[in-house]
Amino acid sequence: MQTFDLSKLKEFDQPIIPSELPNKYKQREQSIHRYINHPQFQLVLLRGALEYIESQPVGKYIIRPNFRLKDHLTITWKFHEGVIVHLNVQVLKFAQRLKPQLVLKGKAYESFDEIYENYITPCNLHMDAAVNNEKFYNFKMEQLENKLKVDIEKDEKIIPYGFCVTDKFPQYIVLMYMKQKNKVEKELIKVKPEGLSLHFVLQNNLNDITIWLKKNFNTQENKDYIKRTKQPIPETDDRLNQLNSQWEVKREEERVKHEESSYNVTCSLCNKRGHNANDCRQMRDRGGRSGCYNCDQNGHFKKNCPKLNNYRSERSNSREREKMSTKKNQFQTIGEDNQQINQ
Repeated sequence: MQTFDLSKLKEFDQPIIPSELPNKYKQREQSIHRYINHPQFQLVLLRGALEYIESQPVGKYIIRPNFRLKDHLTITWKFHEGVIVHLNVQVLKFAQRLKPQLVLKGKAYESFDEIYENYITPCNLHMDAAVNNEKFYNFKMEQLENKLKVDIEKDEKIIPYGFCVTDKFPQYIVLMYMKQKNKVEKELIKVKPEGLSLHFVLQNNLNDITIWLKKNFNTQENKDYIKRTKQPIPETDDRLNQLNSQWEVKREEERVKHEESSYNVTCSLCNKRGHNANDCRQMRDRGGRSGCYNCDQNGHFKKNCPKLNNYRSERSNSREREKMSTKKNQFQTIGEDNQQINQ
């Protein structure tokens, strides 16, 4: 009888909650965190992923949980120096399949290794070829814009142009040119596994894009497209990825503010920072509010404390003795007065 090693087929385990999150976030994040058995997976937040991937060479990636979409995982990929791309991968589970199916950009994959081979690696090759192009500059957009202005001042008959990348538009190459003086036009070139996409037309490299633009630059179709897209607009999926990363940034900022504000709080029981008296460890050690505030022992409240009851009984007995002594004194004075009257 043939047997199978189910540990190799079971890729996804139960959700894991990081220990560094505050208690009030743990319950909220419990159904979101996921863990997979993959060498590139890291259980980190967005900030930790950025700190790690920035120290890695261009083209490297990690897999991390998606803290907004329950059925997604995120690939954080170093697209270029200073440009990080976040790819949201949907995880679909079926009863007929032992391993879940991964969906990226509407295309199904069997594993993350297949995504790396068929999506990330071709994009890295296209970027390597683009960086070696003579018109590609490792400048910021403002620096390239200043260079184009200098070039057009030297010769107004030419149309200066150049390519660069920016963290504002991850996985895009920015084409900048000056058709008119003091006006810089910008267009986005999407780096895809199939090639470079400009105006939804795929080309193999930047040289082919330059040739295509020279042929179609003055056509009415190209002019209408530029009018419709006054500003460079990414594709729909990329805008959603940007919104998701912005949401993660806001969540981490809120978490940091919460930790900083909680650190400034001082406990009234132990006089330490970082928590209130209700969250104090001393309170938890003595059973929280079920402990006695008089003797610091569990099993009874302050009103039923035996030590406090003994003190109360002693006080009540002393009061009764005082009353008895006062009554006795009153009777004695009354008896003495009656004797004097009888005499």
